[in-house]
Amino acid sequence: MSGVRVRVAVIICRNNQVLLVEHQKAGKKYWLLPGGGVEFGESLVDCAKRELKEETNLEIEPGSLAFVADSIAPDNSRHVVHIVFHAKAVGGDLKVGSEERLYTAQYVDIAKLEELTMYPPLAADIVKAVQNEGNYHPDYLGEMWIP
Repeated sequence: MSGVRVRVAVIICRNNQVLLVEHQKAGKKYWLLPGGGVEFGESLVDCAKRELKEETNLEIEPGSLAFVADSIAPDNSRHVVHIVFHAKAVGGDLKVGSEERLYTAQYVDIAKLEELTMYPPLAADIVKAVQNEGNYHPDYLGEMWIP
């Protein structure tokens, strides 16, 4: 069994749309919230900022925690913990990054999320998080290691 991968992603809304990235792998296309894996020694917020810059060229300001989810392969070959924050774009021009799997980055109507192939299948949870952003604020305590 491999180790657990921690992936940070963000929900950025604009005019009833959510920013998504489309990946292409082995001839299949699917959508994800923009984000990526946490590097050793990197805070969750710093990871979100770095990954958004790499994938979308946007500078962001992460906000409150939206939700946390696990993706565990049935054969236990892969385990990903998804930590999803609300965020605001504060700079940069939207353009897809150069990573091989990245196909496009664009804002998608919230009403159309359920029609997309998303991994993991978080469309309903994204809609719920967007609708409840002002009412639900779980805490993220940040970097807690004491030197």
